[in-house]
Amino acid sequence: AHFPAARSALVLWGDPQGYGWKADPTRALGPGQDTRKSGAAALDADAGAFTIADLADTIAAGLPQSTDPEPAPIPLDLLVLDMGQMANLDVAYQFLDVANNLVAWETPVDRSTAAYADLYRGLLNGLRCGSDGVKWTCDGVRNATGAAVAGEFVSQLAPTPGQTLVALALNNTTDAGTCGTLTKLAACVSDLAANLMRGMDDPGDLATPDDNAQVLLAQQVRAQAATMADRTFIDLLDFARRLTGIAALDAISTPADAIVAALSTPGNGPVRARSSDNAELGGISLFFPATQLVAPETCNAGAMSDCGWDNPLPSPQLYADDDAIAAVMAAGAGITAANVAAAGEVRLDFVQQKQWDEFLQRYYAPVAVVCARAADDTCARSLVLRMGETVTLDAVGSSDSDGATLRYYWDLDLDQDSDAPLPDYGSSTRPLDEPCTEDCDRDGVDGVDDDADATGVTTTWTCTEEGRTKLIRLLVHDDHNLADTQFVAEPQRHWNVDTAQVTLYCAVEPQFHADADLLLNGARVDYQLVIVANPDMEGTVEGRLVNPLPPALALYPNSVEAAVGSVDYITATHTLAWTGPLRRDESVSISYQATVDNSLVPLDAPAVANEAHFFDGVVTQTLAVTVPAVAVDATPPLVNPGDVVTYTVNVPARADQVAPEEVTLQYLGETKTAALDAFDGTLPTAPSTFDQLNNILIWPAQSAPGQRATFRFMLRITDDAECGVNSIRFFLWPPGQSVNSPSFTVGNCLPPSP
Repeated sequence: AHFPAARSALVLWGDPQGYGWKADPTRALGPGQDTRKSGAAALDADAGAFTIADLADTIAAGLPQSTDPEPAPIPLDLLVLDMGQMANLDVAYQFLDVANNLVAWETPVDRSTAAYADLYRGLLNGLRCGSDGVKWTCDGVRNATGAAVAGEFVSQLAPTPGQTLVALALNNTTDAGTCGTLTKLAACVSDLAANLMRGMDDPGDLATPDDNAQVLLAQQVRAQAATMADRTFIDLLDFARRLTGIAALDAISTPADAIVAALSTPGNGPVRARSSDNAELGGISLFFPATQLVAPETCNAGAMSDCGWDNPLPSPQLYADDDAIAAVMAAGAGITAANVAAAGEVRLDFVQQKQWDEFLQRYYAPVAVVCARAADDTCARSLVLRMGETVTLDAVGSSDSDGATLRYYWDLDLDQDSDAPLPDYGSSTRPLDEPCTEDCDRDGVDGVDDDADATGVTTTWTCTEEGRTKLIRLLVHDDHNLADTQFVAEPQRHWNVDTAQVTLYCAVEPQFHADADLLLNGARVDYQLVIVANPDMEGTVEGRLVNPLPPALALYPNSVEAAVGSVDYITATHTLAWTGPLRRDESVSISYQATVDNSLVPLDAPAVANEAHFFDGVVTQTLAVTVPAVAVDATPPLVNPGDVVTYTVNVPARADQVAPEEVTLQYLGETKTAALDAFDGTLPTAPSTFDQLNNILIWPAQSAPGQRATFRFMLRITDDAECGVNSIRFFLWPPGQSVNSPSFTVGNCLPPSP
């Protein structure tokens, strides 16, 4: 008689278990479960089955219009869904535009006590002022708001044990706290999802998965949460309470406190009334399957069984229509993503940013955690290494919420692409190829950073190029990637992969060089030292360098140079000492010259080792440069005319010599100093040449790598040798330089010639 009515309500009856609303849209309740007409339809599409989005659209199309100049739909005051497990956030959000209040069951419906007829009769009797059903006065019913009627339904229809019935305010405008309206509650869930995703990106202890947020969520929250008869749903209030009770999750579960505050006590929040004998249930459930890996045949719409996230049974209405996330886009045999898109928009907008769906996808995927294990067994995401240092790359901290076996692939060179072909990404009947050979991040693109250069939970890497930063990428797959694809989609929309990187820096080493291949008596040698600031330090520190010179080297006057700082020569200890400022990523060069005194080079070890100690602001390193030296045995300090002296000259091979080379010793005898009396060699040699008249000896020999050529011969001091200090001079080819013997003094001699 009065239309549009001042108050309007719609009561819908349906499946008491509540599975039908989220089934495959083309099959709905399943063959044989058609409740609309007698007999069984081959497909429930023939039985007129609705998805929730379809139902919301149908109600919206039938809403009365206001009489305003610009008519607008008038929402229902009350929508009653007398069907199982409809009081969940996903469903409620679909009806924001068509109803102001919703009465629904969070649990399945016990038809023996909670019949649709009771609800309907109570409503009608109340309106007709009858004595049966809901106990209202006539004026009370006619003047009651939808919220009041919803509350009376819940309070007077006492559920049997194990059931929960709630009245939800869909469009209340009362500000009842951070999550006090359904829209705000959805935003709180979105914020919570974003925080949880950030938490999973923080691996905690790199060497163990036990404190990763994903594992804590799986073991201490999701596994313990109050689960609905349809075990893909959990109670939102209980979930939030458990989050707030885990100390390790405090930093990422802040929105959970506001959710608990909004749902704990029915009244001004989203839950206006609740009837339940279970204190754990808050009245609103949330889609959160316990696992992803559930065989399709175990997920039965007609029985209370688990269904996995990637199982084909749930409708697309459960997933956000967002290309940025890897959500299931099609369901059931023969259904492809293209078919679903053509059938109409896939809609679930209860969280505009769709972050809960993104969180679920992230939660079911593995979490890749990588660290580089240093010599002290600590593990870090970045390390500074020295040349030649080997580190262990460790992925033991990686985790997976399903507890599935993980497979680890390492790309050790992000600049090089493997020549392996792209994989077969699979189809509805064929899984993806494993083990991975190419495109291990499964993004459908052949990149340089997705090759499997090594496999396993650990591998090693050695620093070989100083001054280079090395990035190494870990790619982790879980068992989901071995399953058949259950819909047609791009690989990145199905495969569970996560990646992580470790940064290794091969530090520039301190340097110590000499510019000579062979040290010769009296020759000058250039030494250069480079001290490098430790890459781990901050700011400016004082560096130090100490270089005790070996006895065979004499510092050449005025040859010391340093770019910064100061260098002192300590005569008493024959030591050079530098001090000066060092800044991160900078180095300082110090150079000097020294001359060689062969008389101080041991004959049995013809090499001069020069050692320096570098303090780089953090640690001290010691470097040494060793240069082979020609050694000549000592001559008696005092000889007399007529004495015979045996000389031995050891010529070492050069440090970089790789093949035998000829080396020649030439003695130019000075007639009045010494005369050759006899000679012999200890290595096979070519015939030597001796010019007795001019007292000249030319003696070639072979110098082998790592060995030395030894020349041994005797000289007789002539009778007319001059008094005073003398030395025997030799020439060596290569390098074509003179080698002086240790000096000696001739005694009992003739006076010097006039």
